[in-house]
Amino acid sequence: LAHAASDAAAAARGVLGGEGTPSSWFGSGRDVITGIARGSVDGLVARARDRSDRRNPHGLSVETERAVATYDRR
Repeated sequence: LAHAASDAAAAARGVLGGEGTPSSWFGSGRDVITGIARGSVDGLVARARDRSDRRNPHGLSVETERAVATYDRR
């Protein structure tokens, strides 16, 4: 979202400076919003479909140990 906002601000400055057109700015914004929405939906659908143990094979997310404690052999 931060990248999308900074791109929108840069494009708005271009429109105000006469280097771009408002219609291209709105069109790009529409494409960004559509892409964010579609990506979010695809990600949620993928998470809902994959309920197998392969997604978290060792259950490390429920353990209190961290990766450093698990894999550090010092």
